[in-house]
Amino acid sequence: MKAMVFLRRKGTLGIGHAAWAFQYPDGSWSTGSVENHPHTPYTSPDLMGWWSQRTDDPLVPMRERRYEKYKVLDVPSPNAEAATGEVERVSREPYRVDDQNCMHDAYQVLAAYGAVLPEPTQAENWAPSEWFEQIPGEPQKVGKKDTRAE
Repeated sequence: MKAMVFLRRKGTLGIGHAAWAFQYPDGSWSTGSVENHPHTPYTSPDLMGWWSQRTDDPLVPMRERRYEKYKVLDVPSPNAEAATGEVERVSREPYRVDDQNCMHDAYQVLAAYGAVLPEPTQAENWAPSEWFEQIPGEPQKVGKKDTRAE
């Protein structure tokens, strides 16, 4: 099964903004992130703009939220139940710029799923855009929906 990491490069005042997606055994996807619209270093859970959505196409909610790029990760031993539990846990945590931000949330959810990712606490991975670059794989464009086939 697969996992995905998304990036909105212009997010968070130019340092980037990360989101996740992971696949359930039935083929549907869990997608989500924390947006932190107040742009404060600490934001309570009720104000931080947390969202999570189950969808058949993970690109749809990311396109709606203007994410630009993504990387696909093969996960040989996925654990959707653990990842779903992690989604619930991080949704209740406040946003903290240094250790519980969009990048940390995406990392925690996808690591619980079984994805192998660089740790966001490493010095070269301090910003979501830098962390995204360290993730193995070729970046893909989220792009606009192709309506020619409809």
